[in-house]
Amino acid sequence: SVGTTLSPHVSRFNERVRINGAEADDELLCCAFAAIDAQRNDLPLTYFEFSALAALWCFKQQNVEVCILEIGLGGRLDAFNVIDADIAVITSIGLDHQQFLGETREAIGTEKAGILRPHQTVVFGPDMPESVFQAAVQLSLQPIVLDDAWEIRADAKNGTWDLYENDQCHLNTQHYHQCSPQNLVIAYLATRCLTDAPVSVISEVNSALQMPGRMQQRVLNGRRIVLDVAHNPAAAAFLAREMAQRNWHPKQIVCGMLRDKDHAGVYAAIATHTRAPWWLLDTDGERGLTGLELRKRLPSTSPAEPISWDNLMSELSTATQSGDVILVFGSFDLVARVNELININIT
Repeated sequence: SVGTTLSPHVSRFNERVRINGAEADDELLCCAFAAIDAQRNDLPLTYFEFSALAALWCFKQQNVEVCILEIGLGGRLDAFNVIDADIAVITSIGLDHQQFLGETREAIGTEKAGILRPHQTVVFGPDMPESVFQAAVQLSLQPIVLDDAWEIRADAKNGTWDLYENDQCHLNTQHYHQCSPQNLVIAYLATRCLTDAPVSVISEVNSALQMPGRMQQRVLNGRRIVLDVAHNPAAAAFLAREMAQRNWHPKQIVCGMLRDKDHAGVYAAIATHTRAPWWLLDTDGERGLTGLELRKRLPSTSPAEPISWDNLMSELSTATQSGDVILVFGSFDLVARVNELININIT
């Protein structure tokens, strides 16, 4: 049995705590909150600390055999870093949250490497900064790395990929689904540390995996709407490459971002792959940014215009045709609100 965390959530808090693939129900979560509140006395807890403790309480009550805990921000000071994990996985490192983590990938790598422990199994994705490897060396760890020995050979025309290790084909003709092949292989390398899982398990996961807000697909009036929470240049570039591999060529891009992001960098990462027009929407909260303000932060030559939330769905129906791909991305707030609008329009 497996307990899994996911953060942040897109539509419901319950998404953050999953047991054997199913979201924790309200009753279990409320029991967790009550148990934490009864023990904390006057100790203040942040939103994430409260949710992390709730997840751990739920997993203990359900007696799960494996816990998969997603680090929220950074690593060294993250709430889940109270756990000495048996396996630590660092998938990728880009520039984001610099005000907390540092201005360079090396500095951010040091923060991420704070989850490492002596005598631990560690798995790294490609292109890790040197600071991550230095942290592993200091703890006498020997990382398992998704390196040049592993190769994902993509066929963009047919939307398929093959997996090779040292030029030997381990898995062939996999169709692109929601998860990226790179992350699937990283997950496989970590799983192989627990069990003698055959490489064919990647195929089973590939076709079945569903995650809200991560290359999530919805269909509305015949249009394929792709929703993704990518909100920094590295994530946006990754998203653009993944869409190209799937032969998803957006006819319209809907974007909304928070105030403290690299807006021009995100725009450049997506615009390199498509010349589709952009619609810019307001985002909520203390860090929210209006579509008009976002427009001012993009290049003056960009095909981007603010649009109101009230007009979004009707405008999409007239601006695009059945069969078109529409990309919706830029923040969790945007993806959650568009998902809600889709649900309303479907029902």
